[in-house]
Amino acid sequence: MNRFISIVLLSFTIFSCNQVKGDITFFLPDYGVITEEYTDAVKSDFKKAYPRADLNIILVSWDDLKNDLDQALFSKNTPDISVVGTRWILDYIDYNFVEDLSPILPSTLKDEFFPEILESYEGSMGDLLYGLPVVAGARILAINKNYTNVIPNTMEELLAEAKRITQRTGKPSITFTGKAHTELTDFVYYFYAAGGDFFEANPDGTRGKSFINSSAGIDSMRFIKKVTSSGVVPNNFLSMNRDDCQEMFANGEIAFTFAGAWVDSKVAGRFPVVYSTIPKFEGVKNASSIFISDSIVVFKAAKNKKGAIAFLDWFYKSKWKLELDKLTGFPPITKTAAQDPIFDTDFYKTLQEAATNSKPWPMVVEWEDVADEIWNSQIDITANNANIKKSLDETAELIDIIRGYYEKK
Repeated sequence: MNRFISIVLLSFTIFSCNQVKGDITFFLPDYGVITEEYTDAVKSDFKKAYPRADLNIILVSWDDLKNDLDQALFSKNTPDISVVGTRWILDYIDYNFVEDLSPILPSTLKDEFFPEILESYEGSMGDLLYGLPVVAGARILAINKNYTNVIPNTMEELLAEAKRITQRTGKPSITFTGKAHTELTDFVYYFYAAGGDFFEANPDGTRGKSFINSSAGIDSMRFIKKVTSSGVVPNNFLSMNRDDCQEMFANGEIAFTFAGAWVDSKVAGRFPVVYSTIPKFEGVKNASSIFISDSIVVFKAAKNKKGAIAFLDWFYKSKWKLELDKLTGFPPITKTAAQDPIFDTDFYKTLQEAATNSKPWPMVVEWEDVADEIWNSQIDITANNANIKKSLDETAELIDIIRGYYEKK
């Protein structure tokens, strides 16, 4: 049977509600805003479309998702589908965990996405489609106008204004996630603003040795040390995770936070807020923001692959994908959602502006271990006053060892 015929037959069975049956398990992060009220409504509507299927949505904290998912995969309690950080997909490909969706995805579902989005996915994964984008967007700076009307153009201006606010109010004025967690965002905000790249670029386009100890790495870590020792961050920043920082800003307790698209729905009009692209460092011409995307993958060990594909086809076209975008605040990635007028606001215009000058995490298989080493260095510098250059030099060497460039001296 040729590929075209197999796609047609699979699409036919997907759209026949009597053919889709059994349990479908879906791991979904809560993004700090998704509740069981939302997941219950999704399950109820899907049940109406496919009466013989039972959708089981496992709602997980984002910080716990990677660990919980890995435990499920390695203990062979594999869900059918899950949201994942896009950079995790390379690891899962390495373990042969995820399904290439190219030959089994209905063309009607592919048509829901803007072509450049799927092309970028296929381009970064060897021309195969191992996941579908579910949310994507650049990070931005959120400013509580009850504290200031200043929109800083540089990191130096941001710190100066933060100091003025703290001196006036006696309170911390900018969040900082000092506790190691799944993401490396509070470092990368400053690192990318300094024009940093994690790896040297090889002539063939692949990523070479670690560049974390470049001048951009040293300058950004030096500035992080200045920020965290200037009295402008909470005293307990080393024990604060991303949720803590989000809640602190959403409750109106602090002036500045770097944030993703969810921030607007978290604030929910409780105080006046303005959004800006993340400031660059003075004199830096190649500054950028971090662009983060999450994906939905189907696992090879899925017990109900047909049901999983049917759910994805239904979900992306349903009102519940748009509702997910609204709740999380991420800009639309599907043609249906993009038509909604809710996205025509200053907030989304800021996200769009930030996206035009942003870059993603590097797609390398060893990224999780690389990020751990950078976290160790950042904590050693901010908590233990380690020498910045020495720490980053050692970190770069460890990263190169992890990635197989040379043995430790």
